Parts: sequence; structure tokens; C-alpha cells
Amino acid sequence: MIKGMQVFQKSEKVEESKLYNYDPSDGVNTRVSINDSLGYIEFGAKDSFPNFVLDTVDGSHTASSCLETIISFIEGDGFKQESLNTLKVNDKDTFTDVHNGVSQDEGYFEGFYINVRYNPLGKINYISKLPYDSCRLAIPNPETSKVHHIYYNPYFGTGDYKEEETVVFPVYNPNSALFEIKDINEFNDELEEGSEEIKSYKGQVLFVKENRPQNKFYPIPFYWSGFRWFDVERKVGEFHNSNLDNNFFLGGLIKMVGDPNEAFSTALNKDGEEYTTKTVGEAFNEVMEDKMSGSSKGGVTLVTWSDTKGEFPEIEAFPTNANDALFITLQNLAVDNIIISCNTVPLLANVQVSGKLGASQEILNAVALQHGKIKKRQNKLERAYDMIFANSIWADVVDPVKIDPFKFDLLEFGKEEIIEEVIEDKDEAVINK
Repeated sequence: MIKGMQVFQKSEKVEESKLYNYDPSDGVNTRVSINDSLGYIEFGAKDSFPNFVLDTVDGSHTASSCLETIISFIEGDGFKQESLNTLKVNDKDTFTDVHNGVSQDEGYFEGFYINVRYNPLGKINYISKLPYDSCRLAIPNPETSKVHHIYYNPYFGTGDYKEEETVVFPVYNPNSALFEIKDINEFNDELEEGSEEIKSYKGQVLFVKENRPQNKFYPIPFYWSGFRWFDVERKVGEFHNSNLDNNFFLGGLIKMVGDPNEAFSTALNKDGEEYTTKTVGEAFNEVMEDKMSGSSKGGVTLVTWSDTKGEFPEIEAFPTNANDALFITLQNLAVDNIIISCNTVPLLANVQVSGKLGASQEILNAVALQHGKIKKRQNKLERAYDMIFANSIWADVVDPVKIDPFKFDLLEFGKEEIIEEVIEDKDEAVINK
């Protein structure tokens, strides 16, 4: 029998801190501040709001599903003008590739940055998307109150940020492109041969955002009003995960009789003196942690030994208000509020709706409703694309851009009869018409 009196405490696991996530003390992280020394407007506490958004969404599977649905509908199913789908707009990407990236940023941030470059005639011959979290707005010009430059650095808001890696782009303005190219050429002409200061023209950046009264500089996504519920869902999952890891020792108190500092095992030193290598308390902890804790130990039986009946260790349940009903209710509340904040149709975000799944008309209605919810955002993308193409080398071959609506595949629900019902519904609608 292991003798001793000690409350077993499972050794705490060291949590690895996220390098780029910042949990602000004010719980919001949306404020902006002017960085006079660097020349741009910081976005959020520690200039990390975009990173904080991505971390927070990733921590909630419901929010991730809702955002994925929104992005799929914004992206659509290609373009009505089929040649646009394969149009090469830079060395690596087709216009579809650029559009898919823009749709991602629009879905997560309600804004996007597009880099364009010009040929010697002042026509756009290069289109690329810049990552939203890597861009910041320059401090507005005090005379015009307008932002004239975009700052790009792949490490904004992270511990790896270095000022020298920042690239400054002029904002989108086709009328100034040739002057900018001329200035760079004149600068390079004045350099000595072989100089490392030679500059290359990197083009301009178009910044498009969702305008709301509270968003003076950067857009705050509409769904951000529910970010605390994102965190609730994450923490509920962490709680259950912790329960599995702690297993037997969750909410339990074991009372042992004896001295935890009593020697359990000993050895002799070089002088022949006996010393303790392990105490009773340490041995007890090892046994309980190695043999009893962890999600794989759910079927293990705890066996206690004693010389007499009265010396058995006393095991008591620890008072707790954590119960299944509470967490089921909390999980349901979190899911409902996340769906509301994301403005997503539940059926299309893999959220079960009682009595709805399998009703073909309900699915069709859900798809139509979601199309209506994101049409305004698709229009924003189409207007930006039209503006760029109107002053590009592709102007004569590109019609006004129209995004094909996302075609929701009913086979995702795994029911052939739904497909048949939809076909029958359409045939009946044609007959009635």
C-alpha cells in the first residue's frame, strides 16, 4: 500500500502561446491608431485585428462553416463570359484565381486589395490580389484628407514584422500611372551602373471596402458582433477536451492517510549514506497520472489496498455545477447566435434544422435566400472588376463582368430522391406556367 496524505494534482500541461494571436484586454481589438513614425494607420490592438479575426473564426467550427458558405456563394460558379475563367492576368494566375482570392477576403473582412500594373501606354496588363491581412492604409494627406498610399508587409501584426520589408504602393489612379513610371525611370537613370538602389515599378493598389458609419478607415465585418459566441463555442469544446484528458480526476478529491514526504525508494551515495530517491507523494502522483488519467483510460479501474478496513483512502466527489444539460444548452445558444451574426441560412452551413433536411423545396428556398443575401457583395466585386478592365489591355475582349450564381449540389445531402423531387418540382412549375 502507498501510504501518505496528499491531494493528487495532475501536472499541468504547458500551453503553447499562439505567435500571432492577440487577446486584447478590452475584448474588442477593433480600434485604429495613427503610427506617425511608420506613416500608416494601425488596425487593432498591436496592429493585429485581421490576424485576430482569422484566429477567432478558426476557433469556432460553426463560424468557419458559415463563413465558408458565404465565400462559396460570393465566389459563385465562374463567370457568365466563359473566356474570363481562363484569362491570364499575370505570370501565374488566371482571372478566376484572382477572383477566388478576392472572394475569400471579401467573405472574411468585407474588403480586398488588388494590385495592378501598367504597360508603357498606360493600360493595365497585370492584375493580382494582395493578402488583406498584409495591407495597411497610409496616414491621410492633411490637405486632401484622402489616403494616397497603401503599405504592404507580409508580417503586419506579428512578431516577425520588420519595417524594411514594407512596400509602399500608390492608390489606384490610372491617370497618374505614366507619371509614376516616368519618375522611377528618371531615378534609375541617375544611378551609377551596378547600383543596388535601382527601383522597379510595382504598380498601384485598389482598396475596396464595405462602407458603414463606424468604419472610417478599415471595415469591421458584420459578423464580428457575435465574436464572443465564437469564443464560447471554442471554450465549450476545450472544456470537454479537458474532461477527457483529466478523466477520473475531474471534480474528485482523494484523502490519503500518511506522510507524502515519507521515503518510497532509497539509494546509497558514494559515502554509503542512504538518501531518498522518491517520496510516497511522488510515487502516488506517478501512478495516478500514468495509469488513471487521459482519454484512453476510460475503462481503467482504480484499486486501493489497505492493511485494515479503516485505512482505505477516502474518495469524494468535488462540488461542481458543470452538467451535461448546461453545456448542451450553451452549445445550442452559441450555434444560434453565430448563425445570426453571420447572416447565413442554417441549412446551407451544415447546421441541422429539424424537419427541414430532405425537403427539396426547403433546400431550393435556402439557396435562393442565400443568393439574395450576398448579391450586394457580388455587385461590389463586379463593379471593381469592370473599372479595372475598362482601362486594361483586355478592354476590347471583356464584357461587363457577371458572376455566375453558385450552383448548390443537392447530392451533398446524399439523397438521390431529393434530386428527383427537384426535377419533378421544376417540371410541374413549367406545366403550371
